[in-house]
Amino acid sequence: MTWEGSHRSWRRHRQGDGAATDVALAAQLLVVALRTGLPVVAALERVAEHSGPQVAADLHRVLRGYGHNPDEPALAWASAPDIWRPVCTALTVAAQAGVHPGPLLATAARDMLRREGEAHEAAIGRVSVRLVLPLGLVLLPAFMCTTVLPLVLVMTRRQLTG
Repeated sequence: MTWEGSHRSWRRHRQGDGAATDVALAAQLLVVALRTGLPVVAALERVAEHSGPQVAADLHRVLRGYGHNPDEPALAWASAPDIWRPVCTALTVAAQAGVHPGPLLATAARDMLRREGEAHEAAIGRVSVRLVLPLGLVLLPAFMCTTVLPLVLVMTRRQLTG
């Protein structure tokens, strides 16, 4: 997948998603940028260019941190919101171990998207319960009045007259 194709699909996908999804998708875009051979700072600049306003603002703060401490990713990421912690951890561990950060970032992004998906599923479950409860409170009395009560009255009348 090319850099340009990746960022176009990312922008299309991110419309309407939450902050954790934006960060996870930015991390995936960062992986693509790093796979093209860009250094971390240049990759962060490219991702910031092609991101929404909040992600771009967060990444610009981080880039200023890299300007002060280019060899210390943890210090550079200290100004980022907590939602960026998995990305910070992946880059810090990769820098300390001397390995390419791509696989660690990809894993962090996948985990963030999985957690976000689980949170969405839990929210959908709560909404479905909240929708069914009022429906049951309306339909149960109606069922009782139109089906059970007439049946009981007919059976009682037969018992009393017969």
